[in-house]
Amino acid sequence: MNLSDFDEGMNLIKVEGWQSFDPQQYPFLAAQFLDKYVFLNTYLQVLNAIALTKVTLEENVSPKEKLFELLMGRFDLMSSHKPALKRIPEEAWLDPKIYWTLAPLGCEASAKIIDLAGVEVPPLLGFISTQAFALFLLYITQIWLQDDTSDCEKTMASLDRGLEWLGELKGFTGNLSSFFTK
Repeated sequence: MNLSDFDEGMNLIKVEGWQSFDPQQYPFLAAQFLDKYVFLNTYLQVLNAIALTKVTLEENVSPKEKLFELLMGRFDLMSSHKPALKRIPEEAWLDPKIYWTLAPLGCEASAKIIDLAGVEVPPLLGFISTQAFALFLLYITQIWLQDDTSDCEKTMASLDRGLEWLGELKGFTGNLSSFFTK
């Protein structure tokens, strides 16, 4: 599957909104997706798989720079669906089930991103670090959704500041000075 396989469903979310979206009302979606949560879950799984393989990371850069590239690459992949993705959090407060869909995938994606970037996380702090990074990913995604600049200037600035803050966060990896070094 590719992200373009979700274009029709995302267009429906953009037009109808998250609350009204029901894949079972559309034959082209009904065969693949039992409900909107399965649709979103599958979209995020495909996004995670593509995002982690499509972004080319240079060997000579710091883990912080790798995290920056991985997250900005992820936003680039989502850009064609940004109007639909923007509708989801606008209506999500009415739909607590969405959090059951997002939480596990956010944590899984965070763990893979941290690992791919070469951030060393001690085993005992791994769960806490992954949870913290998942919240950071959610925060940065919300900034990206609201960023109307053509070059994602606001997102890049917030991402850079946030990664800097994570690098300074005591106990995030057990060794403050080595968070962004190998």
